[in-house]
Amino acid sequence: MDRGLLYAKPPSLSSINFLIDNLKESMSIALVDFYPLAGRLSTIKYEDDHASWVYVDPNKGPGATLIHASGIEGVTVSDIVTCYESSSRFIWSFFDMGELKVVNHDGHTRPLLSVQVTDLVDGVFIGFTMNHCLGDGTSLWHFITALSKIFMGRGDENEKPIFKAVFADGYGPVLKLPYLDPTEYVTRFDVDPQLRVRVFHFSADVIAKLKDQARKNNNNNNNHAISSFQALAAFMWLSVARARNLPSDSDMNCWLSADTRPKYDPPLPNTHFGNFVHLIRVTSKMDNLMKNGLSWAAMFLHQGVMGFDEKSNMANLKARSESPDVAPLMKLRNFFGTNPPLIFSGSMRFDTYGPEFGLGRAVTTRTGYSTWMNGRIVVDPGREGGGSVDVQVCLLSDIMTALESDNEFMSYIS
Repeated sequence: MDRGLLYAKPPSLSSINFLIDNLKESMSIALVDFYPLAGRLSTIKYEDDHASWVYVDPNKGPGATLIHASGIEGVTVSDIVTCYESSSRFIWSFFDMGELKVVNHDGHTRPLLSVQVTDLVDGVFIGFTMNHCLGDGTSLWHFITALSKIFMGRGDENEKPIFKAVFADGYGPVLKLPYLDPTEYVTRFDVDPQLRVRVFHFSADVIAKLKDQARKNNNNNNNHAISSFQALAAFMWLSVARARNLPSDSDMNCWLSADTRPKYDPPLPNTHFGNFVHLIRVTSKMDNLMKNGLSWAAMFLHQGVMGFDEKSNMANLKARSESPDVAPLMKLRNFFGTNPPLIFSGSMRFDTYGPEFGLGRAVTTRTGYSTWMNGRIVVDPGREGGGSVDVQVCLLSDIMTALESDNEFMSYIS
């Protein structure tokens, strides 16, 4: 999992080494509290059971990594902001482990946390890479925010992470995977050269308009409960479906990443560090989706979200505890072919522009290769705030071209 922040170089930054030195000191302080990020994965094998247990060993390995790198010659802040197409794969080099085929299991020998500072002509890119086994987007942004506050001398005792494993009753702390050797479950992948990624910006007014449209013309009495995110996700679902132009009886799948912390009793705080993500899956036939439109699609997604409650969360936790397994998302490509589900990740609620590191407010955010997957959609708040949203979309080249040629879709893009 990788997320990066792009900053313009402020006149007050006399030397990039000053930034590196202060970041190194801040990381050493932050990792006292976020100590598992300085460790490595370890595995215990149970030969008789043909099983293994993978866990985090905080005392293993040389720790987290901080890298100072030089950017590609001549690349400016403007180049990164304005060019997010296939040629922008150079951004992968702004993240440690940005090469292909690195997977979570490599945390046995590679850092669980790596921070790379890339010096550009007129800017600085700080790329954060965290092993997804340890945490989700909420946890990653928790660490980035805490690190920035320490850097700025504003450390907050109330933001210290909580490390406490959550198990279904009667299970844990050891959960055995039904594999003895990593070759039985580790899947590596190449990024399809036909994939393109683009960031689309939705202003706050447009998001409000989409929510208003989603709440109208709907006979369901709960239409007023449709959220801004659900309206946006429904709009993207419809738009990509039109771009794919599939037969009417084809399935069009939409999966929303849900934070399960609020689904416990009592709810877990956002500072509870870990991977608390569940995919809410909804499916519609193409003809239903096209015929019923935005408000129907938004309500369908809303009902899926509302259906995932504390009871279903605990049932899901118990099922995963009873039968632990590994299900790499990248296998979806082979399973769904050219019609994979849209998978939404990120959040409109993340404080992506709060961390400053003495560089002022970030110009934009970017991701590395780990999000380059057909149908992957990453949602971030827009830089200007106020409810604006940036949506990173990854699609096959011909589908992206069709989306960009869709006048209805592009009329909403700022």
